[in-house]
Amino acid sequence: MRAGRSVLGLSLPAFTNKEDRAKVEKLLRIGFESLSGDLKGKYYELGKMTPELTKELRGNGNLFQEPTGPALLAAAGAGRDWPENRGIFCADNRKFFVWVNEEDHMRIISMDQGGDIKDIFDRWSRGVEKVRGILEGQKSG
Repeated sequence: MRAGRSVLGLSLPAFTNKEDRAKVEKLLRIGFESLSGDLKGKYYELGKMTPELTKELRGNGNLFQEPTGPALLAAAGAGRDWPENRGIFCADNRKFFVWVNEEDHMRIISMDQGGDIKDIFDRWSRGVEKVRGILEGQKSG
């Protein structure tokens, strides 16, 4: 289960500049530190990931890659300044992820083996609410 989300007041990745992308990443990185329980994990910058971690996450379909070629995202400029200020938050259990500055400011993902959709949706919903709360708290504080 996944959905894209954006940060109010900042342009989306295809139209963004370095400063806005850096703001998105900074806001989210600070917020990720407060996640707990089954949402607790670590943020990885795309440009600083080890080859082993890149291979693991790509092999599981959990990592986005640079938009290239004549595709719409590449043509719209979504790959500008690649891979700067882009990354992935991975829950320790590898069932919750947040892609940062891909097509949207964030792509929030919950997944698991098997067919327990209720558990996957519950984790995704809690993750969306936690991230929303984190961003609202940072903007008001």
